[in-house]
Amino acid sequence: MAGFGVGAARLEKLTYSDTRGAGVLHTGLLLGGLAELRAAMTAGLAGLGLSVVAGDAPFVLFTVPDAELMRKHLESKGIAVRRCDTFVGLPDNYLRAAVRPEWPALIDAMTEVLL
Repeated sequence: MAGFGVGAARLEKLTYSDTRGAGVLHTGLLLGGLAELRAAMTAGLAGLGLSVVAGDAPFVLFTVPDAELMRKHLESKGIAVRRCDTFVGLPDNYLRAAVRPEWPALIDAMTEVLL
């Protein structure tokens, strides 16, 4: 296999036949793990008394009393969430967070503001 050097990184040139089976396997593992992580994260947010929008996306949409205050607090803890006040039809108390294995840190940081 030919490779392309990029500084300290090395990119490998793969053919379609090299990747087709691996892609399907990786996608299946990712989606299976995502559903479990999302369910746990959703339960954690609901446990704080927050309203969580049901779905299967790799992010969770939820409400908080003051989205901008919460976003700034989370940012100070190194946790990124997205404001949703720019989404047509959503009120300004919604936030969106990516589903990540580190979701308990999100819950812990939010608890500091909510409780």
